[in-house]
Amino acid sequence: MEAPFRTNRHTTYYRAYEGRDVRGRERISRTTLVAGNHYGAGRPGPVAQQFTETAPARLWRGAARATIVSEIVSKAMGEEAMAERELPSSYMYQDLHVQVGLSNQDLAAILLSPRPIYQGRSPRDRVTERSFLSREIVHMQPDRVNPALFADFSESARHLTSMMVSRRGGGDEAVAAIVAHYAGEAGEGMADVLSQHGRDGQLYLNCMRRLSSVGVKKEVTRASLLLLLFVAAGCLGDSRQAVGVTNQYLQRQLAIDLGTLEAGRQDTRAASAQAAVDAPHLGLARLVDGAISLPIHELPADGEETVIGLLVTDGRGITDVGEDVSRRHLAVWARDGRWYCRGLGSKNGSYLISGDDKRRVVIEEPQVRRGGAEGNPVEVRAGDIVCLGATTQFLALQVR
Repeated sequence: MEAPFRTNRHTTYYRAYEGRDVRGRERISRTTLVAGNHYGAGRPGPVAQQFTETAPARLWRGAARATIVSEIVSKAMGEEAMAERELPSSYMYQDLHVQVGLSNQDLAAILLSPRPIYQGRSPRDRVTERSFLSREIVHMQPDRVNPALFADFSESARHLTSMMVSRRGGGDEAVAAIVAHYAGEAGEGMADVLSQHGRDGQLYLNCMRRLSSVGVKKEVTRASLLLLLFVAAGCLGDSRQAVGVTNQYLQRQLAIDLGTLEAGRQDTRAASAQAAVDAPHLGLARLVDGAISLPIHELPADGEETVIGLLVTDGRGITDVGEDVSRRHLAVWARDGRWYCRGLGSKNGSYLISGDDKRRVVIEEPQVRRGGAEGNPVEVRAGDIVCLGATTQFLALQVR
């Protein structure tokens, strides 16, 4: 169970979201607030006495009774407190506390830098300062994170992985359990929290899934990589930076590239900024089983390319794609009042289905059929369907 949010010495609140608590042991139907007696005396806390809907006592240890309080999160805790319960950093610390069995202070001593940056003192030296630990580390807002606070994430991840394996008794089963946790429930939970703060949760999921299948000599390496992604996302509060850190480590230390191929060299840009602005405003909506899946990704009509791919880390990329899509798969841009797309050296290729006559136009052949040839730009109009690989389709829509 995640750590409590205390409002006074008698009452403790636990935040459960997306139908599960942090450990996923208890399923509930909607976003709720769990209120109960912190001291486990068998009585609900003062706020909980106002409500009557009772939940199983096993929602947390030591509490003989719990009360599910629905649709009153803002009233009971306030918007600011609610946001605090869903921070990437606090989610990470809650998970690591369960998996490693260390306190927040001991975990911070592993994650923080030993380099002096505070009047001759390092962040690691300050872990005993309760205010610093809580406000600037465990409950840090994502837009206020200072990356200089942290030690090398890859070293921290290896250290934590070793501790987790040892805690589980060692062996292949212990490693497999760690991989399953961070490639499953814990990773999905981190993506949820990142999305709640306006970060690209889908990008996190894409990288997590690619790490789950990337070729490594030992599974313990895979466990460390998944934990590296998780820890970097929790500390930095940003999926793009976390994916960047992970990919950089893979390339430099393991000579592994998460993408299928590097992006193509062709650089097609707008003839002029004004001509691009004059283009109709186009958006791409993912099609799932023939139906539109929100959100609609509006394309900036500024002449610059918007890249679609599994692991696009720039701010304007679209990562809402299937797993057979390359890291940087397709680019879309406006030029001379029209929209165009081109392949970026993807493994599985792309094609377009015309909205006018259902004609199929190849944007880029799959790697095995195209050799070294680069495709030409293909015009995209409202009503066309852009297909990436075998699993991902986008419907082009005029949005305004």
